[in-house]
Amino acid sequence: MVYHYPRAKGLITSCLLSVGQGDYERGYLLGEEALPLLREKQEFNDLALGLYLRRITIAPEFNVDAYTRPLLEEALTYARLGTDVWHCAFILHGLGQCYIINDEPDLPRAANYLTEGLQLVKQIGDRPVWTFILIQIANLKRHLGDYDMASEILNEALKVASESSFRESLTMCYSELGLLAIDQANNDLARQWLTKSLSVPQELGSVGTEAKSLIGFARLFLASSELTKAGLLFGFTAKRRHATPSAPVTSREFNGYLNSLSALINPDEFSASLARGEAMSLKEAIALALQGP
Repeated sequence: MVYHYPRAKGLITSCLLSVGQGDYERGYLLGEEALPLLREKQEFNDLALGLYLRRITIAPEFNVDAYTRPLLEEALTYARLGTDVWHCAFILHGLGQCYIINDEPDLPRAANYLTEGLQLVKQIGDRPVWTFILIQIANLKRHLGDYDMASEILNEALKVASESSFRESLTMCYSELGLLAIDQANNDLARQWLTKSLSVPQELGSVGTEAKSLIGFARLFLASSELTKAGLLFGFTAKRRHATPSAPVTSREFNGYLNSLSALINPDEFSASLARGEAMSLKEAIALALQGP
């Protein structure tokens, strides 16, 4: 095999761009071409990134299964052999996230990965990834029911994010603080944080973080018995809730919200509101959320 590193590097860069744009099929094909070249010459940094991207192209929803788990573990192995600490920290973040939100969570393993990732990212001072990992650790504490510790960690994440030029980091912190406030039955505080999360200009054109905030507003509408509005926002976010680098709402959580709504509304209205919500634009969904409850 004739090896041309610039070509392999270009393929991985194109794969990364495709994944960022949500074109997972093209990203998969680019990775298929790049990975054999990178394996042949043991380009550890790019090989680690390529394997991580392969996992995303196969399972955008971050589920860890018998096929994607080895990809992530292999990516981590190569990242540790390489020289790029950022790659290693980001892959540790991804592994921690996957083991939290998987259908069968492994929280101790998630904690180990996230703790190691946090130590690395503090060394290099990458504040966006630092924020992502703190949010994941807070998410882990929330799953364990330790809301006070989750709040403390999220406030630390907010401080780190405020020192970053990556504005989406702030948005994610506001959103997570809003969702945590709902868990603590403080709906007024939740509304304040969630409203603030939708006011920060986005740099990436992604609906991921907004979608998570909109799920929070849907929960507030549900709590105030504004059921059609809740259904519209749940419908809008159903296929968009995974498009975030922080902590996607799990299928188990989301289905629980839908079950709560379906128990309070007639079946036809339930289905209609979800369908109408799915067809809404992001601008329409945000406008609806900011009306109330």
